[in-house]
Amino acid sequence: MLILILRYIFGYVEFTARGRFPERFLNLNSRQGLALWNVRRTEQGLRACIRAKEYKLLRYPAKKAGVVLKCTKKRGIPFYINKHRKRWGMVAGPALCALILYVLSLFVWAVDVENSSNNIDSQLLKNRLAIYGIRPGVLISSMNIDTAKEAIMQENSAISWIAVNTGGSRIVVNVRGRKYSPVVEEDKTPCNLKALKAGQIISMDIEEGKKIAEPNQAVAAGDLLVSGVIDTQSETRAVHSKGVVCAMTENKLSIRVPLKRTVKEKTGNSTRLVSVEVFGYEIPLFFKRPQGEFEESYSEKHLIILGYPLDIIKRNLILEELGEKEIELTEEEAIAEAKAQLDELQAVEFYGARVQSAEDEITAFDDAVKVERTVVCIENIAVVEEIGVNS
Repeated sequence: MLILILRYIFGYVEFTARGRFPERFLNLNSRQGLALWNVRRTEQGLRACIRAKEYKLLRYPAKKAGVVLKCTKKRGIPFYINKHRKRWGMVAGPALCALILYVLSLFVWAVDVENSSNNIDSQLLKNRLAIYGIRPGVLISSMNIDTAKEAIMQENSAISWIAVNTGGSRIVVNVRGRKYSPVVEEDKTPCNLKALKAGQIISMDIEEGKKIAEPNQAVAAGDLLVSGVIDTQSETRAVHSKGVVCAMTENKLSIRVPLKRTVKEKTGNSTRLVSVEVFGYEIPLFFKRPQGEFEESYSEKHLIILGYPLDIIKRNLILEELGEKEIELTEEEAIAEAKAQLDELQAVEFYGARVQSAEDEITAFDDAVKVERTVVCIENIAVVEEIGVNS
């Protein structure tokens, strides 16, 4: 393959030799050290190929062997350039393209992090590498990889090993994190458990501390449930109270929905703004952003060449215009909307609790509807309060 490429670069000629003694012609060429290839017998002689600059040297062997030479094909870059010598653009274009590709190959086009650890942020690592000069757009020869590796290892104790490999214009960073045994620190701050809200205690599961309240007892918000101060015959000690106190509580939630209101909706007019980011510099491909209120949607796409994503990003920003519209709800629609909002609020407020019942009370006004919900549930009402703060 390499020989074929070299022949094409230097140029070669395909010719015919007609005569009675083609074998003698081949022997004379061999004595002169002229290399022929693709030699084939024809009815009137032979056909072969030779380097372009050696073709003239065939005249003497041809004359002695009594054969007539005829050039049938000329192939290679020298003949192409000679054919288009008056068309400078066809010659200068490939040359300029080759020069541009060579210059671009001197710079970093992409930095990829291959991270096998969950406790190392790949994007944060790329940002730190950029500070030390390892980023897209820099001259490859200007990077000090060893200095960057040492600095990052000193900054981040979670990294046990890092390697920065250069493959053409692509930098691949392999990083491995340290393995830590999980350390659980037990909170030993002395504290009490107090009631977050009023309710009737259903059950108590206390791990640490002295019980003050008892099951079936009604408590108010702020009442002491478990004390962190334990008195014994020999000493008084303060502990970190721990436990779960489940109580039946009654809670109120309310939502008011107006019958008339102004909403924003899409008008159907949209604008697409395109920008390109090259090596961290964003280039807008639009003149002016339109004025008004819009709903924005965003997408981006990396330029990928030969399967490798480069640090060249095309961004699309879609602006969908919003206009104001006044709507009027019926009383039934307003009630349904209020109940839907209460369902969402209830799911958030009483997450983890066991809801026993939920009753709605509806009040209609001239311009709105109010729905008040009474939620009875069993939940943990114990909250921690440090001893000495408000005890």
